[in-house]
Amino acid sequence: MERNITRMADFARKHQVLWRPHAKAHKCAELALWLQRAGATGACVQKTAEAETLAAGGVHDITITNEVIALPKLLRLARLAARLQAQGGRLTLAVDSADGIHRLAEAMAQAAPQARIGVLVEIDVGQGRCGVPPGEPALALAHTVARQARLHFAGLHAYQGRAQHLHSAAERRDAIAAVVQAARRTRDLIAASGLAVPLVTGSGTGTLVHEAASGVFGELQAARSCSWTRTMHATSANPRSRLSSMPCSSRPRSSRARATAPYAMPVTKAMPSMPACPRWPCCRPSVPCATAAGAMNTAS
Repeated sequence: MERNITRMADFARKHQVLWRPHAKAHKCAELALWLQRAGATGACVQKTAEAETLAAGGVHDITITNEVIALPKLLRLARLAARLQAQGGRLTLAVDSADGIHRLAEAMAQAAPQARIGVLVEIDVGQGRCGVPPGEPALALAHTVARQARLHFAGLHAYQGRAQHLHSAAERRDAIAAVVQAARRTRDLIAASGLAVPLVTGSGTGTLVHEAASGVFGELQAARSCSWTRTMHATSANPRSRLSSMPCSSRPRSSRARATAPYAMPVTKAMPSMPACPRWPCCRPSVPCATAAGAMNTAS
């Protein structure tokens, strides 16, 4: 893990891009701070609770790469933004609708009238999950953000998660070429309207070499190869075998079905194939879990 962290930090410095690894997998403030000491500019999270947990652990530069529209959660984020600002830090949130922008502005006015929060307009660059179409729709949202007193337009969020799992390097290169084209067109359109675009952020472990070389992306969110250790099993998302020394950008994607680890996490929407373990989190890689091991034997 230490080698991977050093390699990723050196890569970001060499290509003059910021590195903001995602913490949604490890959810650990200590590890996020370790990555920052190595050169990361901050951390990404996916949920309100993850942001609060990392902030409580001393992480002061946090980006939520997801949309939050429920007012109770937005009020929590407004208070968190105020605390981080008072500590010299910052909180940034993705948006993809005018309704989300207005709700965030209302929450800031209620809970943190003296603070500001960064806002990234998310564009859909092929993931098909969140974001507005590139171009004019993103332009309209950017100006909607800029008109809110407590919101700061922080740039564009452009993440193509499906590209991370494409089998060949050529497929990943072509997919990210389309992402870069959409992000560049949107950035230039917003800039031409008189609104500066401070940053385009996104990327992942499977494609980071392409975003870094694009001249468009200023920040990489790659993290998985840095936080996963050699004890993890190879999957389509983490195809490196335990003995492989191939760099992330050049190794082929695995085509075999995901193997269930003997120390599996509980079933979640994000990981539906993993069997639940009543002893979790007591299980450790060195202590095989009887529940998961039984599930593996049954499956085989």
